[in-house]
Amino acid sequence: MRVGFLYDYLGVNGGAELSTAAFMRSAPAGVEIVDCPPGRTIPDCDKYVVGNCLMYHEWITRHLQGKPVIKLCYDIWKFYDNGLRTWLLANAQPIFVTPLLETRVDWHFARPARHIPSPIDLTPFEAARNGHERGGAIWLGRLFKSKGLENAVQWAATNAIPLDFYGPGVDIPTEHYRGIVPYEDVPATLARYRYFVFLPTEFDPCPRTVIEAWAAGCDLVLNGNQGASWWIEHAPDKLRTATADFWKVVNDAT
Repeated sequence: MRVGFLYDYLGVNGGAELSTAAFMRSAPAGVEIVDCPPGRTIPDCDKYVVGNCLMYHEWITRHLQGKPVIKLCYDIWKFYDNGLRTWLLANAQPIFVTPLLETRVDWHFARPARHIPSPIDLTPFEAARNGHERGGAIWLGRLFKSKGLENAVQWAATNAIPLDFYGPGVDIPTEHYRGIVPYEDVPATLARYRYFVFLPTEFDPCPRTVIEAWAAGCDLVLNGNQGASWWIEHAPDKLRTATADFWKVVNDAT
């Protein structure tokens, strides 16, 4: 089975990019993964998976027509080509990375949605959780004001707890900024801290770092503007079966 993957090539590995790459790497035997970059002719495949698609336009639907299409929904889908979005809503099988995201979008798919979390290998995070003496608080992720940086600073000041910031972005704090952590060092970095703080001002559907911090044993300081804690509170076992669940949807798609 040839499965074409359409996703934005932004040059930045955010949560959606890491999740799409993980789904691609986990393809079962007998599945050929076909990259379908924006701006090029879409190769002929048996099925297609569409991730974030800001860089694609309605013309691609001529290649998708008549084939099973799965739409991975990582965000609230505001700024997309309207013709492409309309076609996907009518024809694609949606997968939302948290049930809470489905309640936040203004668009409605013709097909019933499936809910599958961001795929994360929890093993290195769980292995690191008892390896360090913990103290203070950590903020780890892309540094944008909408991610709640000011809320995090206020929480730290109110509770008199030192808060360190890690990650790339355009809103780098002037104090307590510790740089960018290579992904392979994230488990040990998280495990040095008692608290993980994430208080976004805009809804973040399924931030991977929340799940990673939970697996690494941090106490989570969160608000309702994120959907990752739904899995932790209601269906933690699904965090371990995300890739298998995803490929079952792809295999069953008609």
